[in-house]
Amino acid sequence: IILSESQSGGTDDRALAEAFRRAGKVVLAAHVGDEQTPAAEKAQAQGLAIEPQIVSAQDRLPLVPAVVAPRPEFREAAAGVGVLADRPDPDLVMRRAFFLVGVAGQAGKFYPSFPLALAAAAQRWDYGNMQFNLAREAALSAGDKIVLDGAGRAQINFLQPAGTVRPFSFSKVERGEFAPGTFTGKTVLVGLTAAGLGDVYPTPLGEMPGVEIHA
Repeated sequence: IILSESQSGGTDDRALAEAFRRAGKVVLAAHVGDEQTPAAEKAQAQGLAIEPQIVSAQDRLPLVPAVVAPRPEFREAAAGVGVLADRPDPDLVMRRAFFLVGVAGQAGKFYPSFPLALAAAAQRWDYGNMQFNLAREAALSAGDKIVLDGAGRAQINFLQPAGTVRPFSFSKVERGEFAPGTFTGKTVLVGLTAAGLGDVYPTPLGEMPGVEIHA
């Protein structure tokens, strides 16, 4: 779910932002823009850039035309924001994910991907302690080193075939139709899973919605 547009009147937006602030652990997604993205939106998104301790082999950094951030009221209330910028392999199968992306024309700026932002918030990792050799590995914390493929991407560790992660209807959750404790201690991802909405990708284990790939 990408919250880059405002709701008419703004009352619901303010209530939602306040809920994010009270929760203290909501991670939001930014999305990739294009060459037509307004300069003001590009400037706002620069606030999402992080400063890792080391980033070497920067020529391997995947570049996008622009990053579009969530609305300021949501961004300021969130525990983190990451960019949805995954790309399939040449055969169109999704096997790997980025940790960092850059924006064309913004040398030296690094934006966390959504998976990295989500993991950093959950594990309480400090971006300032992270070390990236984009040709070889990412050291996310003292005990967490991830092998990269030479193009700044890590292989996705799929849990099981499609459908393994249990989905919950948003409308049922909104109405409270779930057992107490269902989400306690869990990382909950909110996204689209309905057929025909376009957010479904081939993976080595079958087609999956984007939200399940991130899970």
